[in-house]
Amino acid sequence: STLCTWGFFKASASTLTSQLGIMAKHVILALVALAVTGACVSALDNGLQRVPTMGWMSWERFGCEIDCKNNPDNCISAALYKAQADRMVEDGWLEAGYEYVNVDDCWLAKNRNATGDLQADEERFPGGIRALCDYLHAKGLKCGLYEDIGTKTCAGYPGLDVQPGSGKPEQLARDAAVMASFGIDYLKVDGCNQSPSVMNETYPRLSKALNQTGRPIVLSCSWPAYMSNRMTDETYKLLVQYCNGWRNWDDINDSWASVSSIIGWWTKWQKNLTAVAQPGALNDPDQLLGGNTGLSISETEVQFGMWALFAAPLFMSNDLRAIAPEIRAILQNREAIAINQDPLVVQASMVRGDVSQQSVFVKPLKNGDRAVGLLNMHAGVPGFPVAIEFSAKDAGLPDGTVFSAHDVFGRRGLGTFHGSFSHKVPCSSMLLLRITPH
Repeated sequence: STLCTWGFFKASASTLTSQLGIMAKHVILALVALAVTGACVSALDNGLQRVPTMGWMSWERFGCEIDCKNNPDNCISAALYKAQADRMVEDGWLEAGYEYVNVDDCWLAKNRNATGDLQADEERFPGGIRALCDYLHAKGLKCGLYEDIGTKTCAGYPGLDVQPGSGKPEQLARDAAVMASFGIDYLKVDGCNQSPSVMNETYPRLSKALNQTGRPIVLSCSWPAYMSNRMTDETYKLLVQYCNGWRNWDDINDSWASVSSIIGWWTKWQKNLTAVAQPGALNDPDQLLGGNTGLSISETEVQFGMWALFAAPLFMSNDLRAIAPEIRAILQNREAIAINQDPLVVQASMVRGDVSQQSVFVKPLKNGDRAVGLLNMHAGVPGFPVAIEFSAKDAGLPDGTVFSAHDVFGRRGLGTFHGSFSHKVPCSSMLLLRITPH
C-alpha cells in the first residue's frame, strides 16, 4: 500500500485523465506514483489471497502450443481460455470455488508494439488480453496472466526486464500500467533470463509498481524456485512483504514421481515453509494434475489432499472439456476444499513417520478441528495396505482426547476414538481425515 501524498496525487491524476482511455489513465497514475518519495511506499498490503486462490492454468497441460492451424483446439489462444471458462461455469467449478482462469507463457507477440508496450499475439488473441478478461469477467470469473521478471519469458517472448536499483523506472511504471489496463486480477511472474542475485531487488520493485496502479492484482512470484535451496531469512521476509504467493521449487510434470518429489521437498523444508505461510502470503507447490494421464485415481487424491493440507493455491492444469466424473468428484470435493480454504491458513506439518514410506500430516483448523493426512507413498513390493496410526497428542490435542473422525474423500464418518487412531492405507494413497475433539 502507499501512504502520505499518494492519495492527493492519485485524485489529481484521476481528474486529469477523466476523459482519457483506461490505459492512459493507468499509465499516468503509475508514473505519478513513482514520483512520490520512497518513504511514502510501504509493504505490499493489497488484501488479496487471504485464503488460497483457486482456478485453472494452461501451462502443464497445454504448454506453449502455438500452432493453431494444425492444432486449433489445443493452441494457446483466446478460444482455448474461453472454452475452459465455459466449462468452469457450466460444470460446477466456479460454484466449487475455482474462479481464476490464468493465461500462461506464449500469449505475447514476439515484439513490443510501436510505442514500446507489451501486446498479445493479435491472431491468437483478437482484441488482446483486455477482450479476453472482459469475457471472463462477464461470466463471474477472474483473469490471470503470465510474465517474466527478466529480459524474455521462459519461452522467449518479451519480458518485463525489471532492473535492480532504480533502472528503467518509466518502463516499469508503464508495463505495470499496461497490465492493469488489461483488467487482469492475477499476475504470475517467472524468473527466466535474470540473475537470481538481483531478484531480492527486482521483484519488490515490480510489486510496488503494480500496487501503485490502483488495480487489485494478486502477485505470484517465482524467485525462490531459482534460488536452488539457497533461501535466506531475508528473502523469506521480502516474499511475505511483496508477494501474495510464490513458487518454491521445480515445475511439476504429469507423473507420480514429480508429485512425490514435491511432497518430499515440502516435508524436508517444512520448518521454513510453515513459518511464513499466512493469509495473503502462500507457498505454491504448482499445478494440480488430476484429469490428465499421469496419475491414478488414488494418486490424484493424494495430490489434492496434500495440496489442501499445505494451504496451497489450487490451480488445475487439465482439459475441462474432457474430464472423467471420478476426477471431477475429487477436485470438487467440498470437504477437502474447505480444509484448503480454512481462514487460519496454517500449512500442515509432518508429525510422524517417513514421508517416503508412511507418514502423518496435521493441519489445525479455525474451529478447533484438525485435518489429518495418513499418507502411504510406498509403491514397491510388498504392495498390500499398511496400518498408519496417530495419537491425539500427534494432532496437537491433549493426550487421551476423545475425538470423532470423518473420511473426507469417502464422505463418511468413521466413529469415535479414544486418544488414538489407526487405519490401513493402500500404496500410493492417503486417508484424509477431519477430526473433531469432544
